[in-house]
Amino acid sequence: MQAILILTGPPAAGKSVVQGQFESMGVPVIETSDIIRSDARDSDSFDATDSDELWDFVQHQRELFGESYPTSRVSQQLERVESPLVVLGGVRNDAEVNWVETAFSDARVLVARVEAPQFQRIDRHIDAELQGLASSTAELRETADEIIERESREKPYPNHDVNIYNPDEKQVSTLSEELYGLGTALVGEEAISQPRGSV
Repeated sequence: MQAILILTGPPAAGKSVVQGQFESMGVPVIETSDIIRSDARDSDSFDATDSDELWDFVQHQRELFGESYPTSRVSQQLERVESPLVVLGGVRNDAEVNWVETAFSDARVLVARVEAPQFQRIDRHIDAELQGLASSTAELRETADEIIERESREKPYPNHDVNIYNPDEKQVSTLSEELYGLGTALVGEEAISQPRGSV
């Protein structure tokens, strides 16, 4: 592995969209939230489906294992990657970034913050709620308040090298070319597949 691209940013900013685009270019993606949910399920003490309980679980794990949790748990996964570039999603603080830079000192590490306006992030959450979870306007308002509270408790996000702004609002071809350019700048054109639909 030559490079690790760390994705960070607030909930519903479009990190999954960016990860999906990299996957379509053949770049492996490791998501730390999958590790958190798995660890929480294994603990039997926390509800892995409840975002507040997951937050409490992460805080508990950080008290036990340090601020680099959960990123410090991906070491074996990162070591098995044979691709020159890997995307690491869900990184929340500088301690996690520092852990990656120390543990994989031979790799180039770049931190990209995925960002979108708060009103769009709230709209995305509400749209998800409307697709089956929320049963009243009061619940939707509560969801918006919960999102704002969650964002404030998760700050500050790690220092970052580049911004990927509002990926959900971009044409897929524009986003693909932007991310392809970022990936090839890290590891070269031969190492990444052309985005689908590119000439």
